[in-house]
Amino acid sequence: MPGFDAFWLSGPWRKVGKAEARMRFEASVKTDEDWADIQAARDAYALYCRENRWYTAQLGSVWFGRRKGWRDWIPDTEAMADAPEPEPNLEAARAFVRKTLKGDT
Repeated sequence: MPGFDAFWLSGPWRKVGKAEARMRFEASVKTDEDWADIQAARDAYALYCRENRWYTAQLGSVWFGRRKGWRDWIPDTEAMADAPEPEPNLEAARAFVRKTLKGDT
């Protein structure tokens, strides 16, 4: 398991409260499964922050905590596997392209 310092720099959280975040990291990441979960949570949180520019990222000391912390960001892989793939609406896409090319926007 890599150390806290490299992981701290890899996330989108605000780099505030590093000492407290380190204590929370060391208290909550003890197994290889925890390590895999926190990486998945970081990636999900980074995606959320990128897709929602209005959102202000949490302080690092909060993200590594228990309440509204990193465990809330672990993706639910079972629910994702059960979700149906969205059907592409090709006709609507074609109509949009035709309308855009004609300048009827």
